[in-house]
Amino acid sequence: MRIVQIGVGSKTFGRLWRRGFQEIGDCRVVGLVDLNTEFLREAREYFGLPEESCALAPSPEFYEKVGAECIVDSTPHAFHYKNAIEAMRCGLDVIVVKPMSDSPQTAEAMVREAARLGRKLVVAQQIRFFKPVLEMKRLIAEGAVGEPACVSADSFFPRTGPVREKWYQPHPLLLECAIHQFDLMRWMLGLEPRAVTAEAWNMPWNEELWGKKSAIAIFEMENGCRVLYRGLSTDLEGESYPGRWVVEGTKGVLELKQNCVFLNGGRVWPDEGESPPELDLAGLNVEVLRDAIGWFQGKGESVLSGADNLRSLKMAFACIEASERGVRVVL
Repeated sequence: MRIVQIGVGSKTFGRLWRRGFQEIGDCRVVGLVDLNTEFLREAREYFGLPEESCALAPSPEFYEKVGAECIVDSTPHAFHYKNAIEAMRCGLDVIVVKPMSDSPQTAEAMVREAARLGRKLVVAQQIRFFKPVLEMKRLIAEGAVGEPACVSADSFFPRTGPVREKWYQPHPLLLECAIHQFDLMRWMLGLEPRAVTAEAWNMPWNEELWGKKSAIAIFEMENGCRVLYRGLSTDLEGESYPGRWVVEGTKGVLELKQNCVFLNGGRVWPDEGESPPELDLAGLNVEVLRDAIGWFQGKGESVLSGADNLRSLKMAFACIEASERGVRVVL
C-alpha cells in the first residue's frame, strides 16, 4: 500500500505513525506533505525519500507523481475535510486522526463522498485497541455485569488543560479530547446514545483564550443506562486516557482504573503479579494501520470506518450544543 502522509512532524500526531509504517509489511511511504520545511526535511531523511517525494501541500498532481494509493492525514482536524475529499476524488483511500472533522456537516460530507466514490475512510480511534479496553468490552459483552445501568467515565488533565496554542478551539476538551471517551462508550458498552445534557467551563486557573477546558456530560443510552462523563483540568489525581471507568450493571460492577480491570472489587486483568500495560499510542497506531489496510485490500471490514465514527463524533457536537444552549439534545 503506497502511502502519502500529510502532517509529518508533530510528535503527538505525525511521528506516531512511523512504527506502523515500519512494522506493517504492506506499508510503503512514497510521499510526504507538510507546511513546515524543517519537519519535511527531517521526515524525508528519516524515510530516505528524494526531494521530489515531498510537497508543501497535497494535490492531484502530487498524488499521481508518487503513485499514491492512500493517505494518512495527521493534520489538525480543520484540514481533514479538504484533504479527504481531494484524496478520495483522486481514487485514494483515507485514514484521518481523530476527530474526523471540525463540524458535523463536513464529517457527514466526508462519509457521503466515500460511499459515493466507493472509497474507504478510516478514523484513527486507536484506544479501541488498548488491551484493558478490549478486556472491558469482552466482559461486558459476555454479561459479566448483566445489563449496564449506570456508568461513569472520568478523564483528568493537568491544571493547564488540553491546549493547542497554534490554533483556537472553543471546545478543545469536548471535541479533540473527549471524543476518545465518547467513542469508548459505544465501543465498550455496545450501546448507542439517545440524548445528552452537558456543561463546559473553565476553572479559575484557566484562561478563556484557548477555549473551555473542563466539562461534564450525562448521556442517556438506548437501554436507559446513564453515562456520566467528567473531563476536568485539575490537580486531582487521575488518568486522561482511557480514563477511569465504573460500569454498574444488574449483576455486578466492573471497573477500569490505572489500566487494570476489576470485577466486583477483585482484580481480574491482568493476572496478579503482572504489570498493567502503558498507553503506547505509537503501538496502537500499528493496530489502526493493520485494521485499515486490511479493509483497503478487501480482507474484511474495519472497526474504525468513518460511517461508524460519525456516531461518536456527533456525541461530541451534541455535548457542545447542550452546553452552549443549556438544553437536552437528542441524538
